[in-house]
Parts: sequence; structure tokens; C-alpha cells
Amino acid sequence: MQDTDMYERASEQIGSYMLQGWILTDETCQRSNCHTPLLRSRDGQKKICVVHDTVSPPKSKNQPISERSFQETPGTADNTIAKAVDIESDDEAEQFIQRVKNSGEEKNSFAAKRREQSKRASELIGQKLLQQWALVNDICPNETCYAVPLVRDPQQRLFCVICQQTYMTEAAYNKKIQNQSNTHSTLTAAAKTDAQPNPITTQAISKDVDLRDIDLDDPELLESQLKMLAGDASKQKDADPAPTKMSQSYSGSSTAGRTELLEQMKEKVDELSLQALKARDPAELVKLFEAIKAGSEAIKAYEKIC
Repeated sequence: MQDTDMYERASEQIGSYMLQGWILTDETCQRSNCHTPLLRSRDGQKKICVVHDTVSPPKSKNQPISERSFQETPGTADNTIAKAVDIESDDEAEQFIQRVKNSGEEKNSFAAKRREQSKRASELIGQKLLQQWALVNDICPNETCYAVPLVRDPQQRLFCVICQQTYMTEAAYNKKIQNQSNTHSTLTAAAKTDAQPNPITTQAISKDVDLRDIDLDDPELLESQLKMLAGDASKQKDADPAPTKMSQSYSGSSTAGRTELLEQMKEKVDELSLQALKARDPAELVKLFEAIKAGSEAIKAYEKIC
């Protein structure tokens, strides 16, 4: 309300000064929150703001028309009327003042909006700082954010508390791209490794060689050895993949050895069967039968892998 009264008084005083010969300029008052246009004297030596300056123009030649009309002689009345300021000048001055007034109101509204946003940003930034965030020397690039500083979270991401946008520095972006590239390379290498066939090991061959050292004269020891070999043969049958080019190179050398050992095992089982027919001791018979059973299971297992 005070601003409105001030502009109305300024408008009246500007019109009065222009009637006295002062010239309206396109300059405005430099004082804070004052957008009143300045007036210049006829001789150009003075510039005043009708709101803040109290300089009064000389009244010898610049008196209002109403006062001069009574002091002029009849012979100069026509000249006085001719020198009167045109009414249109007053209208133009009023329009200019109104434009300045509107411009000032818009600036005041914009400034108030910025102050409100800055206040809210300060409160939100304070909350983030209490949560171990850090204030950085960058401002939000969003056009609706008026110089709002960004904050950085513990994950090194930049964040604007007003528009809620998350940003990333160039260094953090490059690091992210590098990590993605390294992860892709690792996965590719792992896929290639999984695709390569596993070469056949010498474990199966060593098992064949160990069969030659089996003690066939002790039924109890024979039983335990044959059970172990039968279990190994079953596991190898389940674990071995389909033959590959690499495994085929071993097939020729190992098949003959396995066939020979298989025949020896069959012969030994037959010998144990004959001993069982002649034996009379129950304990010995139990051992012989268990050895025969273990030998039969080992033979069946090796027949599957031969």
C-alpha cells in the first residue's frame, strides 16, 4: 500500500515539474527498490528524483501557469498560452510511470520468489549435511533453480534439493564406464573358458594300472579293493562327458588294458567260486561269498565303461 501511494505522489510531482519546464529522462533512480524516472532541468545541470530529492526549481521563470497568468501583461497573454505544455506530454509521462511501476512490481515478485527458494534450499541442504552429505562448488543447471548449490551423497552422486535431480561428475561417469567394460571383459573370458572341453585326465589310466597290483589271494582284501574300484567306476561313468577329439587319443591305449584286466577279474571270480565249493569253514565261506559278490559288481561296472 505504501508503494502505491509513493508511485501516485511521484506521478503527480513529475507532472508538476514537467509543467514547469523540467524534462523527463529515460534514467531511473539508483536507490534500492526505487524505479522512479529522473527529471532533468532545462540547462541540463541538475537531475532529480521526485521521491528522494527535495530540490525545488526556480520560480522566476518556471512558475505554474495558473500563477503566471495573473502576472503577465495583456500583450504577452498569447505567448504564455503558446508556451503551455501540451496535455499529451502529461499522458505520455503517466504511461511511462505506469510501465516503470509494473516493471518494478515484476522485479519485486521475481526477487521474492528467489528469496523463498533460497530459504527452502538452505533448510534442505542443512538436513542433508546432517546426514553426512557434502556441499560442492557446483550449482544446479536446471533453469527453474536459481543458483541452488548441489550436494554430494556418500555414493559420490550430485543431487539438487529443489528439483530432486541427480547428476554425475565427469570423473564418476568415466569410472562407471570403465567398471562396466571390465565386468563385460570378465564375463566374456569366463564364457570362453566354460565353452572349452576339459581334457581327459590320467586318473582313469592310473586306476587301470593300480588294478594290476590287486592282491587276489586274500579274499577280505580283495573284497575291499573291488568295492572301491566299483564305486570309482560308477562315478567316472556319471561324470565323464561324451567322447571328444582329445579323449579319443587315449581310447586306443586304454581299451586293451581294460579288457585284459576285466578277463583277469573274471578268472579270479571263477577261482573263488571253485574254492567256495570246496570250503567247509563257515567263516571262510562268508569271506569267499563277499569277495565273489564284490568281484561281480566290479566286473559289471567296468563292462559299462569299457
